[in-house]
Amino acid sequence: MKSSRSILLGLAVAGIVAAPQIAGAANILIDDTAADETITVTLNDFESGFFINGNLVQQGLQNPASVTLLESDGLFTFSGSWIDNGGASGSHHVLFVEPEDNTVVSDILNVEYSTDGSNGTINGDFISDYEDNLGLVTDYDLSVYDVWQENPNGYYFGTAFLTARAISDAVPEPGTLTLMGLGLVGLGYLGRRKLVR
Repeated sequence: MKSSRSILLGLAVAGIVAAPQIAGAANILIDDTAADETITVTLNDFESGFFINGNLVQQGLQNPASVTLLESDGLFTFSGSWIDNGGASGSHHVLFVEPEDNTVVSDILNVEYSTDGSNGTINGDFISDYEDNLGLVTDYDLSVYDVWQENPNGYYFGTAFLTARAISDAVPEPGTLTLMGLGLVGLGYLGRRKLVR
């Protein structure tokens, strides 16, 4: 009895170890919400690899990777490929704008993805407004670009075998934080004044 349980346990462990990995959707997250002027790119499940500025960053299934880039380095390019069983192709050209002024461009995303029925490929680039040098929405051809207001949910794109999101949420300006702080001090003063009466 004890030996048959050991054999069954051994077979179960061997089956788990030898089981093939199931391909999930390749995924990418471009996160430009950090206050320290960096962009973090997180990816997973690009079986044939994902490259940023020509450097391999992630490859294989269930092998997540993350890389942090400096906004001051300017435009970064990316490309990757994954197993795809016939998902749709698409392209997105997006101007991210500031919530408080939707005429100012804060980030730009250009991406194209396609599939040949068995493999998917993605190519694109992203740039952030390190020094407010991306201009105004009116400087761009709006027949090519979509305009997207920055928000914490981000901009989604992809297919059945590719999930992707770019988050570009504005960090409050120092003046905005000062005004908010003064407002809280004022509320505290009014509350204290009511308690004294």
